[in-house]
Amino acid sequence: MIIGKYFDGDCDDKLKMFQHGCYYDLLREWITMAGVRRLRYRTSPEWTEVTQVWERFRDEGYYDHRTIQATHDLIAAQFRLVAQETSLPDAEKEDAWITFFKAEASEWLSHDGFLRLFMIALSAKGSTIGYDAEDAIFEMMKMKYHELNYVVLM
Repeated sequence: MIIGKYFDGDCDDKLKMFQHGCYYDLLREWITMAGVRRLRYRTSPEWTEVTQVWERFRDEGYYDHRTIQATHDLIAAQFRLVAQETSLPDAEKEDAWITFFKAEASEWLSHDGFLRLFMIALSAKGSTIGYDAEDAIFEMMKMKYHELNYVVLM
């Protein structure tokens, strides 16, 4: 997670550090969710190539977190914005963050286009198709999280 400022007033450093501390655990959960979701496509000819690449990725047993770092960071920033706008009490922020992330991750993966891009970004790391998938995911997320300042991420 890159700790930055994504909107005016984005200064809850305690929450940012908590999000940073949860980063790898939440990414692993997100990847597991994607793996489970892809099972519904395992016999679909349109998904054959993606699922084969995903199988090889899964067998490697590791991933490059940077391929989905920006996606996590956008969700984290959106949560901080919501927490600020709703004056969420400090005592509730940690549990609320984990719940929010899991709900957003699940929602994004419920869209076939996002799921495909997510799987490609993770499994085709360091390649043109992987970078293109990362960029496409980022553009999709910018539409939903339009109140954030994307200059930070450039």
